Amino acid sequence: MQKSFQLMRGFLVIAIFIVFLLISSNTYSYAGYLDGYVGLIQKNPEESIFSQERIIAEKAELERIVTAYIESEWRILLDQNIDLGPYYANSLQAKAKANSRKEYFITYYLDTVAKDGIVYTSVEVDIKKIKATIDKNSAFVALTCDLTYTSAFPNDKEEILSKEAGINYHLYFGRESGEWKLADCKIFDERIMENTSEIAFFAPQVQDSNLNTENQRSTVAKDISILGVYTYYDRQGAVRYADAWWNRRNPKYRSFSGDCTNYVSQCFCEGGKAPMAWVSPFVWWYNFKGTPSTSDDTWSTSWSVAHDQAYNLSRNTETYEMRGTYVSSPGQLGLGDSIYYDWEGDGILDHSAIVVEMRSGVPYVNTHSNDRYHVHWNRGASITRFLRVTDWFWHN
Repeated sequence: MQKSFQLMRGFLVIAIFIVFLLISSNTYSYAGYLDGYVGLIQKNPEESIFSQERIIAEKAELERIVTAYIESEWRILLDQNIDLGPYYANSLQAKAKANSRKEYFITYYLDTVAKDGIVYTSVEVDIKKIKATIDKNSAFVALTCDLTYTSAFPNDKEEILSKEAGINYHLYFGRESGEWKLADCKIFDERIMENTSEIAFFAPQVQDSNLNTENQRSTVAKDISILGVYTYYDRQGAVRYADAWWNRRNPKYRSFSGDCTNYVSQCFCEGGKAPMAWVSPFVWWYNFKGTPSTSDDTWSTSWSVAHDQAYNLSRNTETYEMRGTYVSSPGQLGLGDSIYYDWEGDGILDHSAIVVEMRSGVPYVNTHSNDRYHVHWNRGASITRFLRVTDWFWHN
């Protein structure tokens, strides 16, 4: 019996050792990501295991390369002749990716302002945090950066200051002839951040007939409802709120991963003193439930979803509630109005922005997700809709 026990123990030790080897050999590798790009990276067949000192040195080198690359990308705003190719692997597929990245900036930053004659005059990139992970001959870098740039209209000496905050990048590298070369670069902008169906599906909802409008925490709708008077949309107040919270989240409200429409709603209500719309069918409201916590708050989908907001506000006819009217061109908008974007042209408005500045008849907007401050209204969407917010509300 003792001999059998020793034999079983020996088999157990061997089994544990085999499992350990299998786990070690299958540890997640960023090389697995690179393997999907056949011919992208010419890897060194002799994969070495780095010492701690070597890893520190390699990470420092990666950070240097990434910083130079990100700055080169954004300097395309000033010089379209910048070539991103040298940062990428020496293959047709990799060079195509380099050209695609350059085209991104031309399409969404240069072409969108070109017809207004606007030119960029300066750009500054501030990399806030960078994290590099090295796995043998491949590497992954995640970073967050802020951006400040200026632009100007023809014959206008006063430059426009624009900002973007919290821009997230994922960069994938491989070794080529002993140097780190890019296999892919992904930037997470509003085309990825905004997910209308997810926001609508997970937002807690209640039926309009069950609303308890007495339990609102300092809502404008309750504060300004006075019988028989006009109240007015405070456009300057909407802009002040938009600028105060452009890269922050007001803890009074629930925030979302795709926060653009929630932010616009707050600008309307908190800053612009627009009364909420509680009467069906075209509602627009946020209910605080009379508690200081946001965990039990509820809201209409039109408060947090771009398509629903544009649809409801453009159709509401209640004179004492928030409402607006579609106009045909951006030049017909004013401060505190809103703009909606359909990225794919599928009839669903995916993103929203609020007008915070008018220059030469051209709107400049603030947004959340991504967080942007005084940027040109044109985001390169397939379809763009312009909503002029009503100037007055009649309370009888």
